[in-house]
Amino acid sequence: MNLPTRHRSNALLMAAASAGAIAGSLGTLAIQHWQNPTISGTAVSAPGTQASPVRNPALTARTGDHRVKLSQIINADDLEHKSVDLQRLGSEVAATDQALALRMAGGIASQADRSDFLRGVVAAMADHDPLAAAQFALQQFSPGALQADALRITLGKWGAANPRDAYAWANSNLSGPVRDEAINAVVSHWAANAPDQAAKWFTETGSTSQPLLTALVGSWAAKSPADAARWVETLPDAVNRDTGRVVAAREWAAQNPSEAAAAYPNPPLELAAVLADIWGSSNPADAAHWVNQLPSGPSREEAAATLATVWAASDINAAAAWSANLPDPSIRAAAVEHIAATWGAIDPDNAIAWLGTQPENLRDRGYLGAYNSWAGTDPDGLADWISQLPASPQADTARRSLGEVTIESDPAAAMDLALGMNPASQADTAGRWFRAWCRSDDAAAQDRLQQNWNTLPDTTRARLGSEQSRSLP
Repeated sequence: MNLPTRHRSNALLMAAASAGAIAGSLGTLAIQHWQNPTISGTAVSAPGTQASPVRNPALTARTGDHRVKLSQIINADDLEHKSVDLQRLGSEVAATDQALALRMAGGIASQADRSDFLRGVVAAMADHDPLAAAQFALQQFSPGALQADALRITLGKWGAANPRDAYAWANSNLSGPVRDEAINAVVSHWAANAPDQAAKWFTETGSTSQPLLTALVGSWAAKSPADAARWVETLPDAVNRDTGRVVAAREWAAQNPSEAAAAYPNPPLELAAVLADIWGSSNPADAAHWVNQLPSGPSREEAAATLATVWAASDINAAAAWSANLPDPSIRAAAVEHIAATWGAIDPDNAIAWLGTQPENLRDRGYLGAYNSWAGTDPDGLADWISQLPASPQADTARRSLGEVTIESDPAAAMDLALGMNPASQADTAGRWFRAWCRSDDAAAQDRLQQNWNTLPDTTRARLGSEQSRSLP
């Protein structure tokens, strides 16, 4: 029997709709090379031809092989590679028979597995006809992660072959975050294959899109960081230059950190942090030597603080030993503070003990960082530790750190922490937390205040009275 195009299109639609991803009819979508499915045992032929009831034995065997392989992947215990394997199989099947690929997708029970398989199908479609694949993904997949991924994959492949057409289509047919992600994929592939052309296009448009610039510079720098960095310096827009420098430096440092650092002898704040982060992750000792060579100022402090955090996460004792030998007081203070913050989240008891060995002028900022981390990772442990402390400025700092974490979840406990502080320093903290409590439960906050009113010092009464008279937002 001869079926009109509409019915043949619906056959594809049925296969993909069962995957929960198709919305609406294929309509006039030009995907003739995908249409020749067999559904429910009925052969469906192209217009003007007679369907044959005889199945090709080789085709039948190949179909069976694909289905066996699909079953093996879905039922395997190798969850780590399952997604990649499903995408690869989807591409493999669709490369020779897109209709079969869509029917197979329709038979996959798990939505996540179906989506992975369909990502591979669309990738193969894009290799053959990216325009039709893009239209298919846009019209047949419901808005969501699958559609966004399918468009990103398709536009990326299209962008590698014909970036201007791919960009024009995405710009005209897509909107919002999906459009931005697809265009970024186009530019990323364009820059990887023809960076000079992509850069010229970006400059001609006068664009100030930071995601677009990031995609362009990132892809270019992955292959030739020095060339990408040189081009960034020619950008007329200052914000574009700042963004481009950071992106180029990040890629460059991942490949050769010493070379990247040499290219920026006096890096601005954000750039210094990026270089210290990447270099410190691979070779903190060399990164430390670089930090010592930087000109004095905020960028050097930022680099030292970043290195301290990164180094402490991998080797806390080595980071602590490094900080002890820093000659610049401001650099050492930044390092101690960030080491303490990292250590406080990992091993707070030893972090506090280490801070006790530091010069007095470095302890306060260090204690604050350690207590903040401790409060964020183990509030019950910090509360128990506070209960054993005698009154002291250090105890007040710990109370303040814990209260900032608990004020939303347990405002009564936070207020108790504030009222346990030294009378000379509790007023401001008690006032802020009382007002926060009033916003969530005014009656309970007022009741607790009345219970404690007669025991409060005058300064705290004055502050809390002021908060009572203020109207809540």
